[in-house]
Amino acid sequence: MDSLAATPPETALPPGAQRIVCITHFFPIRKGGIEAVALEINRRLAADGLSIDWFASVGAGTLEPIAGLHFRPVKAINLIEHMAGIPLPLWLSKDISALYTAIRDCDAVHIHDFIYPGSLLALIFARRWKKPVILTQHIGHIPYRKRALGALLSTINHTVGRWALRQASRVVFISNSVEAYFHSFVPFRTPPIYLPNGVDLEIYTPVELTTRQAIRQSLGLGCEDPICLFVGRFVEKKGLQLLAELVRQSPHVKWLFAGEGPLHPDRWQAPNVRVLEGWRRERLADLYRAADLLVLPSRGEGFPLVVQEAFACGTPVLISDEAAAGCERARHLLFEVPITGEGLVKRWTSHLNALLALPGKLEDRRAAVASFAQCEWSWERSVAIYKRLYRDSTSSVIEYPASKSPP
Repeated sequence: MDSLAATPPETALPPGAQRIVCITHFFPIRKGGIEAVALEINRRLAADGLSIDWFASVGAGTLEPIAGLHFRPVKAINLIEHMAGIPLPLWLSKDISALYTAIRDCDAVHIHDFIYPGSLLALIFARRWKKPVILTQHIGHIPYRKRALGALLSTINHTVGRWALRQASRVVFISNSVEAYFHSFVPFRTPPIYLPNGVDLEIYTPVELTTRQAIRQSLGLGCEDPICLFVGRFVEKKGLQLLAELVRQSPHVKWLFAGEGPLHPDRWQAPNVRVLEGWRRERLADLYRAADLLVLPSRGEGFPLVVQEAFACGTPVLISDEAAAGCERARHLLFEVPITGEGLVKRWTSHLNALLALPGKLEDRRAAVASFAQCEWSWERSVAIYKRLYRDSTSSVIEYPASKSPP
């Protein structure tokens, strides 16, 4: 059944409070990284007195009501993901008119990633009503294995993406590499901002070795077992095909997979794999703490939130060089491996086995990554900057560049 939490009743806004319309492709019941980031930003903004109308595709599941945060589910069809594996829900029905009205009455619009049809609708409506748009771009180019898909995405980025990023009042990049990619062909209206996502440092925290061992025992894992963890959507860009090979090449390793998606690890029928679904926040933090290593051979991402969460829990990370480039300041603490070229499986297997053969090296890395996360990734800082962007963007008349429509 499609459902969301009941939206809290409308209350009068305090004087000077802003009304923000937020757009994502799905709500966090989808369990994707972008949606999780949007939830954290929105709930903190609502706690600071802003009123947030959050539009996203409706889905099966529930969300807890949050005062000041109003969920606005939009009916959609998701045929493109079913056919091609790309989540591009097409919004339908009268819910689109509700979005139009909400943008007319709001102070600012916050869009997460331009590429989704709902995001483009919001851009068009914001242009109609001369509303400021803050566009947070999480993803750049995704090198799909099917060349036709990769070529299509590149074309979209260089046409629709160029138009959309040009329309936004301010563009925020959560990744150094994604910013560099779009900077090569987009004439931004104002200089973009690099702002990494934050981490809930009250939930994702390191623990002592004895506590980690107790967590392992509670999960039915041996204290001496090498444990690798993957957290995220089970989709191509996360490297699931490569992970399937790594699982086969390392039968001595216990593999934990937390997530959901079409490329489900249960299909591998591997005895050293355990899939955990529905693990969020506090329970997910225990998975990070239990693992020796988070393994993420992803492509076409910004800088995955799961890497930041793992760091905050003191868990080292083996990551692709493409994803590592998303945060240059953290690269010296990441174990990175090239994600292209010949001998991919052999190269990753070699790096993985070398790290697991040196548990002291992994143990020594734990304190360093936890300290880095504490110093660098604060949600308080990120949300304060977003509030300033809203305030600054609404204090001046919005002049949109001359353009009739998206290409």
